[in-house]
Amino acid sequence: MTQGTLFEEGINVPIPRDSVAKAGNHVNGAHLEEFAHRLNNSGWLKASDLRAIGPERYIRKLAEYSDGFIVSSNEGYHLTQQLSPEDVYRHTERLHSQAKKMLLRVRQCRRRIR
Repeated sequence: MTQGTLFEEGINVPIPRDSVAKAGNHVNGAHLEEFAHRLNNSGWLKASDLRAIGPERYIRKLAEYSDGFIVSSNEGYHLTQQLSPEDVYRHTERLHSQAKKMLLRVRQCRRRIR
């Protein structure tokens, strides 16, 4: 994976360029940089705080392709490296729970066609 540095002041966040390139859905690496830069030492930011980067759906997509460097929760978006491990687990538990429910639904649907 090719990596660069998002910004110099304080925190070194690698840019997951390969992930962004694979997205193919108009995810712009410069927008990911700007997103992380705005989050740096800002606490939790809501999508409405990030409108200058793009609409809410695009902000979610950027977080998705951040390779785990940006965590999202009901509180908004935050740099993962600026959270305690306990906070990361707490805020990602909802994603984990949703994933389990989605996998169960996939298995149930596929069972119907066998």
